[in-house]
Amino acid sequence: MGKVGIIGVGQSAFVRGFPGSIRELAFEGFKECMKDAQISVKDIDASVICSAPEYDKQRSPAGVFAEYLGLTPQPTFTWKPFVHRAPRA
Repeated sequence: MGKVGIIGVGQSAFVRGFPGSIRELAFEGFKECMKDAQISVKDIDASVICSAPEYDKQRSPAGVFAEYLGLTPQPTFTWKPFVHRAPRA
């Protein structure tokens, strides 16, 4: 397996009622990350998109985000956290 690394970080605003779409919100963090890493989309071989569907209301946002961010046709993977809430007694 080749070497894998995180070379830049970015995040979107933490706000209620973001005026744009979920794609635009993701782009905010992506743009910041690309600037931090000092790379362009052409330098990315693959991406991992993490999502919390109870918040973003997207069944499979990885493809939607990848296309919007210009990450196609590179492989894109989705990771969704599994949250289990115990029933109340």
